Amino acid sequence: MVNKQAEAIEKDPIIQSLERSSSLVILNQLRRFTRCLLDPDLLAAKAFCFFLYGACGALLPYLPLYLKQFGIHAYQVGIILGIGPVVQCLGAPAWAAVANKWRIGKFIFLSGILSWLVKGLLILAVHPRAQVCIQSYKNTTTNITYVHAYHLWKNKLSNTEKQWRAVYPKPTVPPKFVSTTTVHRTSANPNQNSSIPANRTILEDVLGDDDYYGDIFDGKDNLGSLQKTRRLMAVVPHHVLINQIYTNRESKLQTTKFSKSLNVTVMNEVQIDRQELNDIFLIILLFVLIGDFLQSSTFTLADASVLNRLDEDHRESPTGMRIAGCLGSMIAVILVGTIIYDSKYDLCGAPRALYYVAFYFFIGFMCMAFVNSLWFQFSYHDDRGCGSVLKVISLFTNREDSAFLVCVLYVGLCYGFLSHFLFWFVDDLGGHTLIMGTASALRELTALVFFFVGDRLLPLVGQTNVMVMTLLCYSACFFTAWRLTTDLWIIVALGVVEGATFASFWRCCEKYFAYLGTPKKIIDSTQSFLQAVFWGLGNGGGAMVGGSLITQFGARTTFGAFGVTSLVVCLLYVIYCYVLSELSKESSGDDTSSDDDQ
Repeated sequence: MVNKQAEAIEKDPIIQSLERSSSLVILNQLRRFTRCLLDPDLLAAKAFCFFLYGACGALLPYLPLYLKQFGIHAYQVGIILGIGPVVQCLGAPAWAAVANKWRIGKFIFLSGILSWLVKGLLILAVHPRAQVCIQSYKNTTTNITYVHAYHLWKNKLSNTEKQWRAVYPKPTVPPKFVSTTTVHRTSANPNQNSSIPANRTILEDVLGDDDYYGDIFDGKDNLGSLQKTRRLMAVVPHHVLINQIYTNRESKLQTTKFSKSLNVTVMNEVQIDRQELNDIFLIILLFVLIGDFLQSSTFTLADASVLNRLDEDHRESPTGMRIAGCLGSMIAVILVGTIIYDSKYDLCGAPRALYYVAFYFFIGFMCMAFVNSLWFQFSYHDDRGCGSVLKVISLFTNREDSAFLVCVLYVGLCYGFLSHFLFWFVDDLGGHTLIMGTASALRELTALVFFFVGDRLLPLVGQTNVMVMTLLCYSACFFTAWRLTTDLWIIVALGVVEGATFASFWRCCEKYFAYLGTPKKIIDSTQSFLQAVFWGLGNGGGAMVGGSLITQFGARTTFGAFGVTSLVVCLLYVIYCYVLSELSKESSGDDTSSDDDQ
């Protein structure tokens, strides 16, 4: 009896059709996988995406921290990171038009990739030269303070080679060189030391409350000013003294740390030149403006070359390219994060990390992307001018589509702020790059999974519900960051949620904009418009707005404000889609029924 039922089930036409459909799906996936290995065009395209996104994953998460350790403000970092997407949004159409008109697509494409390399090398070459570390400790028995100063980012002397200079309490006593061994012999109780108030620098505490700057350079040749000048020159080198007097210096960080070699607690102070940092900001900003304008055609021309040379199956589902990019970014970010975590060292009493390692991986990945880009070929078509752009804008005259577009822009703002400044906040709380790299890698892995299954989940959930859940998830991410204290590993879970949210949201946007552009046959234009709104205005604006708010109000307050704003936007979108739309449908139905009665 059981066998007959099993045979009946196997012969059922519905079951057989399902088996055939599932078998076809598996066969199609195997065919596409084998074609990736056999077709050089597809293999080169996926390898290019792997290395290009790997280069971005190696550098972009750690670039804010690299600039932060120099003392650059958050709003300046936000401008550096945010102006690039905006420039790319404006420059990509211009380069595409030039490439199509003059038939030089490959030249512009390769030049854009080289500009990535040149920009990375130029940013790496710029670093502060007037930042000073001043270390001191005081022997309370002899009332002598010992000071050591050196450039922060140049080659530092080892602890055994430090030359401590003695500063006596009275200006009439001539200064003399004292070695570290002499310190141990003259110190009756070396563990006693004095701390410096937060509003005073080490030099001010050592040299007293006199206005020695004015005494040195006011033209007076009295004995007191000469003695103070000699005292100051005995403490720090001449070039440090000149910077101390002529530039806009400020104390960035004051820490205390017990020195095992000296057996005393040493006060460490980092002094920075704010004017120099402002100049560095302008120089890097200039590099970013020029570099991002030249490289703005990279993604556009790469997509055009790949889509024009692939068959309809791959053209309609570019998920495979994005999966390759996610893999590259995931591998690069965890690899760089682990290496930076293992490269920690002590600099001026505070732990530092070798963030410039990220530039080396960025350059290596970008070189491999350039090699794979040599296989790209381009085809050209007649330029449609601004007509397609006007057609795309006309699609959003509908209120529902306009509301969806506004939400896309806001989600871009959230993405830009969270991706650029989450690690900034984690670094403020004492987190290390191993946590950051793990969170970023799991984010990319989750995004990869949801890119793969997004086409199957989207019809079940619906585009409106996906947008609502996206806003709710980003709000939850912001509130989670707002509540961060000591258990920083929670950002790993935050990265998983954000990765799934972004992948689902992006697949929803691709489908939505493709649906809008299908009737007028401008799908490529609608996709370009989506890229401009989300990656250009949204991502870039989020970095700039977030950096400005962090500088003004602090990171924790900014994350809380973004969380509240996300809830408000979500509530307004729900009211519009589920309440006002139903009311408008009912009113239109009533009008129709009244017309029929008449």
